[in-house]
Amino acid sequence: LKEDTSRLKEATSRLKEDTSEIQKRLTPDALNALIIAYCQTEFKSVEEIGKYLGKKPKYLKDKIIPRLIQQQLIERLYPNTPNHPQQKYKAKA
Repeated sequence: LKEDTSRLKEATSRLKEDTSEIQKRLTPDALNALIIAYCQTEFKSVEEIGKYLGKKPKYLKDKIIPRLIQQQLIERLYPNTPNHPQQKYKAKA
């Protein structure tokens, strides 16, 4: 049992190392640029944006999206209902 546990810990450690190279930290400007580029042609949901960037939708919805809206870099599909269940975002032209 101890041997299995140590192998599991070793495998988990290797997996963390492998995935750390995939999801590097982005500067706020780089993150903003990626979101704006991704939402350039059509409205995208927070879930779609999160999947594209490898970020959690809650983080994007609570921290990143409001900042982009305030800076008028993106717009809402339903501007008068910020918490609309099918809310999507698009880069402003």
